[in-house]
Amino acid sequence: MRAARRAVRAKQAGNQVVVVVSARGDTTDDLIQLAGEISENPPAREMDMLLATGEQISIALMAMAIQELGEPAVSFTGVQVGIRTDSTHTKARIKEISTDRMRQALNAGQIVIVAGFQGVDEMANITTLGRGGSDTTAVALAAALKLAMSTDPPPPSPLRGGGAGGGEVSARPETSPPNPLPEAGRGSTRGRLVDGFRPLRD
Repeated sequence: MRAARRAVRAKQAGNQVVVVVSARGDTTDDLIQLAGEISENPPAREMDMLLATGEQISIALMAMAIQELGEPAVSFTGVQVGIRTDSTHTKARIKEISTDRMRQALNAGQIVIVAGFQGVDEMANITTLGRGGSDTTAVALAAALKLAMSTDPPPPSPLRGGGAGGGEVSARPETSPPNPLPEAGRGSTRGRLVDGFRPLRD
């Protein structure tokens, strides 16, 4: 609940808030172990399908927690939020992000919860971004929404795959964003991008 409270405090301070989360605890490792019990060499595409479910659990729980605290929130997978990647399964690279759905939710007063570590390719296949993927998602969203960032990362996480670092990301709209993405969303949002990974484990 600590990450949820932090997001609520940021919203109540007058910010629009986006939260990026990873899978909880050992979820990713548990999913990898499950795959290993079936196949010594599971197909990369199916591993992406499997591993992306960890973040889907997290975004739903985070949205529920924030709503329990009295603020409206909506959760989005990488696919739903429009994170487009190449087709390199298990280590895809982000090509572009559509910000329309996020901006619509933010303008409606909702806290936006986004699954880190995942996206979708041109063939509508779910992809994952590999180790550090949630941090990559947070940086990419900040660039796409034209938010500047300052991070205070926590100690390295033991998670594999999507469980990558994090910390709080502050948005200062008067500052130019780092490394904007091609065809990223336009405009400026006053807000905070909060990586909910570590507190979500508490």
